Amino acid sequence: IKITFTLDANPNAKAGEKMYYFQIINGKNNVLGKKITEFFEERSLTYSFRKSFDYNNENVTINQEFLQSDFLPGTYFVNIFDKDELVGKSSFTLK
Repeated sequence: IKITFTLDANPNAKAGEKMYYFQIINGKNNVLGKKITEFFEERSLTYSFRKSFDYNNENVTINQEFLQSDFLPGTYFVNIFDKDELVGKSSFTLK
């Protein structure tokens, strides 16, 4: 799976290194991948992988591949988090 998203320019945002967490969830509601759990204050997040990148208050497009060999037919959900805040989501169906 190739995941691509764009973080828009924002002169008011803090520039620097950003870390986003990606959840790939199959039709049985299982998180795929590394299944690592991070804790953010009182909340936790189990994710598939994370990606860091530099953000300089300008548009930046992030590309990341998620490799897994046993994708079964069904609907999959991709959630993108900034810490424990959901900032993007999508879904796709494999037949």
